[in-house]
Amino acid sequence: MKEIKYRECSIGKNIFTIKLIYKPSGGLSYNPVVKVYVMKQHAKPATFLEKLLEIPKFFIDSGEWDPLLLNSSLEEYCVYKCRSHVNREDRINRAKIEWGRI
Repeated sequence: MKEIKYRECSIGKNIFTIKLIYKPSGGLSYNPVVKVYVMKQHAKPATFLEKLLEIPKFFIDSGEWDPLLLNSSLEEYCVYKCRSHVNREDRINRAKIEWGRI
Protein backbone atom coordinates (compact mmCIF):
# COMPACT_ATOMS: atom_id res chain seq x y z
CA MET A 1 0.00 0.00 0.00
CA LYS A 2 1.45 3.35 -1.00
CA GLU A 3 1.63 6.23 1.43
CA ILE A 4 1.62 9.95 0.54
CA LYS A 5 3.29 12.83 2.40
CA TYR A 6 3.73 16.51 1.58
CA ARG A 7 6.70 18.73 2.38
CA GLU A 8 7.62 22.34 1.71
CA CYS A 9 11.06 23.21 0.31
CA SER A 10 12.47 26.72 0.12
CA ILE A 11 15.33 27.57 -2.25
CA GLY A 12 16.10 31.28 -2.05
CA LYS A 13 12.87 33.16 -2.76
CA ASN A 14 11.26 30.08 -4.35
CA ILE A 15 8.99 27.83 -2.30
CA PHE A 16 7.95 24.42 -3.59
CA THR A 17 5.49 21.78 -2.47
CA ILE A 18 6.94 18.28 -2.67
CA LYS A 19 4.64 15.29 -2.89
CA LEU A 20 6.30 12.07 -1.72
CA ILE A 21 4.75 8.72 -2.57
CA TYR A 22 6.23 5.68 -0.81
CA LYS A 23 6.03 2.52 -2.89
CA PRO A 24 6.93 -0.57 -0.84
CA SER A 25 7.95 -2.67 -3.85
CA GLY A 26 8.51 -0.28 -6.73
CA GLY A 27 12.26 -0.33 -7.21
CA LEU A 28 15.12 -2.50 -8.31
CA SER A 29 14.60 -6.06 -7.03
CA TYR A 30 11.23 -4.92 -5.67
CA ASN A 31 12.79 -2.79 -2.95
CA PRO A 32 10.97 0.25 -1.54
CA VAL A 33 11.31 3.56 -3.43
CA VAL A 34 9.88 7.04 -3.05
CA LYS A 35 8.38 8.88 -6.03
CA VAL A 36 9.11 12.62 -5.71
CA TYR A 37 6.94 15.27 -7.39
CA VAL A 38 8.16 18.88 -7.23
CA MET A 39 5.27 21.29 -7.66
CA LYS A 40 4.47 24.97 -7.31
CA GLN A 41 3.55 25.88 -3.76
CA HIS A 42 -0.07 25.01 -2.96
CA ALA A 43 -2.22 23.68 -0.15
CA LYS A 44 -2.63 19.96 0.36
CA PRO A 45 -5.62 18.71 -1.70
CA ALA A 46 -8.74 18.11 0.37
CA THR A 47 -11.10 16.45 -2.10
CA PHE A 48 -10.74 13.59 -4.56
CA LEU A 49 -11.14 15.98 -7.52
CA GLU A 50 -8.34 18.21 -6.20
CA LYS A 51 -6.12 15.13 -5.89
CA LEU A 52 -6.80 14.20 -9.52
CA LEU A 53 -6.06 17.71 -10.82
CA GLU A 54 -3.12 18.42 -8.51
CA ILE A 55 -0.20 17.08 -10.54
CA PRO A 56 -1.26 18.43 -13.98
CA LYS A 57 -2.01 21.85 -12.48
CA PHE A 58 1.11 22.41 -10.32
CA PHE A 59 3.72 19.97 -11.76
CA ILE A 60 7.32 21.13 -12.22
CA ASP A 61 9.56 18.05 -12.03
CA SER A 62 9.58 14.47 -10.80
CA GLY A 63 12.01 11.73 -9.93
CA GLU A 64 12.37 8.52 -8.00
CA TRP A 65 14.57 8.11 -4.95
CA ASP A 66 15.89 4.57 -4.73
CA PRO A 67 18.10 3.86 -1.69
CA LEU A 68 19.97 1.11 -3.58
CA LEU A 69 20.96 3.41 -6.44
CA LEU A 70 21.52 6.75 -4.68
CA ASN A 71 23.87 7.57 -1.82
CA SER A 72 22.03 10.76 -0.89
CA SER A 73 19.24 10.91 1.68
CA LEU A 74 15.65 11.47 0.62
CA GLU A 75 15.78 15.04 1.94
CA GLU A 76 18.98 15.78 -0.01
CA TYR A 77 17.38 14.36 -3.16
CA CYS A 78 14.32 16.61 -2.74
CA VAL A 79 16.52 19.69 -2.28
CA TYR A 80 18.56 18.65 -5.34
CA LYS A 81 15.40 18.40 -7.50
CA CYS A 82 14.25 21.86 -6.35
CA ARG A 83 17.70 23.40 -6.88
CA SER A 84 17.95 21.96 -10.38
CA HIS A 85 14.65 23.64 -11.30
CA VAL A 86 15.80 26.98 -9.85
CA ASN A 87 19.11 26.73 -11.72
CA ARG A 88 17.31 25.90 -14.97
CA GLU A 89 15.02 28.93 -14.55
CA ASP A 90 18.04 31.16 -13.80
CA ARG A 91 19.77 30.03 -16.99
CA ILE A 92 16.61 30.71 -19.03
CA ASN A 93 16.30 34.19 -17.51
CA ARG A 94 19.98 34.88 -18.17
CA ALA A 95 19.49 33.91 -21.82
CA LYS A 96 16.57 36.32 -22.12
CA ILE A 97 18.65 39.14 -20.58
CA GLU A 98 21.59 38.43 -22.89
CA TRP A 99 19.25 38.34 -25.89
CA GLY A 100 17.83 41.71 -24.90
CA ARG A 101 21.32 43.26 -24.74
CA ILE A 102 22.08 42.44 -28.38
